[in-house]
Amino acid sequence: MKNEHRSVEFQQALQWRKLQSVLAYAYQNVPFYQRRFDEMGAHPADIKTPEDFRRLAVVTRQDILEHTEELLACPKERLVRINSGGSTGHPLAIYTERGYLRLRRSLWRRVDGWIQANTLWPCLELGGVAVTTNAPVEVTPLRKLLQPHYRYSFQQVTEDDLRWLARVYLAVLPRKVIGFPSIIRVMAEYMKEQRIQVARAPKVIGTASETLYPEDRNLIEEVLGGLVYNRYAARETTLIAAQCLERTGLHVLTDHVYLELIENGKPVQPGKPGQVVVTDLDRRAMPFIRYQNEDIASWARSQACPCGRKLPLLDKVYGRGTDFIHDKNGAMYPGLNLIRSLRPVAEGGHVRQYQLLQTVPGQVRLLVVPGPHWQEGDVTVLRENLGKEFHQAMEIDIQLVARIPAEPSGKTSFVKSQVPYDSFMARR
Repeated sequence: MKNEHRSVEFQQALQWRKLQSVLAYAYQNVPFYQRRFDEMGAHPADIKTPEDFRRLAVVTRQDILEHTEELLACPKERLVRINSGGSTGHPLAIYTERGYLRLRRSLWRRVDGWIQANTLWPCLELGGVAVTTNAPVEVTPLRKLLQPHYRYSFQQVTEDDLRWLARVYLAVLPRKVIGFPSIIRVMAEYMKEQRIQVARAPKVIGTASETLYPEDRNLIEEVLGGLVYNRYAARETTLIAAQCLERTGLHVLTDHVYLELIENGKPVQPGKPGQVVVTDLDRRAMPFIRYQNEDIASWARSQACPCGRKLPLLDKVYGRGTDFIHDKNGAMYPGLNLIRSLRPVAEGGHVRQYQLLQTVPGQVRLLVVPGPHWQEGDVTVLRENLGKEFHQAMEIDIQLVARIPAEPSGKTSFVKSQVPYDSFMARR
């Protein structure tokens, strides 16, 4: 942990040594990367600078789907299989060594230490991956003593789920809440609608696995009373970045990942969105080298944090490239910005849930699950707000639905676009 506060030069040197070790191992043991280097006409020893490293072609999800066996350094029978969340519609089969899984858990404990959350109990965990059955239970004093960690997963959140979840929350009064921001948000929204008062605020609320929108952060903090700390992780690789107590940005764990943000193959400037390309510096059984995970993020303009850590800072993680909406003029709108135009109607119980869908540029469909206080005029307000956000360069269709299906992982995307992000970046 002390390394986090050492010089930037120390961090970079440590990261580069680990990167060179990964490259050498992959070349010697993994057929896929042997072929990649040979096609480039290079050897890992030739990679001496970041510019050299960028000559190596990125690895895509399609590459992993088509070449899983060639990406393994040893027989898969000796490894543990985990699957990606499948939010893109194509879950990946990923194989890893058990020691890597232990290391990954230690990284979560490490960033919990950044926000003084390692010893906070009880803990309420709300996710989408099936970690437990959602069986309503009575939270008795004895259960609270014997079970300090409550884990629940939801692939669909119904009114009955929210009613039960609110009762569990009040019975547990967790000191730490962690999970998908969409699920924590919808619980907080329900509690606000029902005027449910929380007697004791959690000390820490940790979110990960989905985009954390500013309005969702504000709502969660308003209702539950604790501060939200965001993390950026990928199931395919490891924990990539996390906020400290200062919340100035997300510190990248450079001793475990090599992170690039690129546009058209070149690094982006601070404050500008770029495609995430990540290299896992710890994985050996199935190395991920220059893996383009389809996320979009930006570097912070200032890399100084009052906490004193010298780890580089991300400013925003926008989510998937499919979380952008494209108007007919070629402009792109991240969901992080669009959600603010819908909040005025969503507040006060008018809307339970919404989702923007796009199949062609310049046209968008807004799915709306009405809340208990929905009014007929809300459609007009939503259309006007979105029209202003898109500068009238978008055809908008609004459809009322009973529910919005979650992804197989349990995640619920605010934006789902089938317009390739790459095609628009190439035109800029």
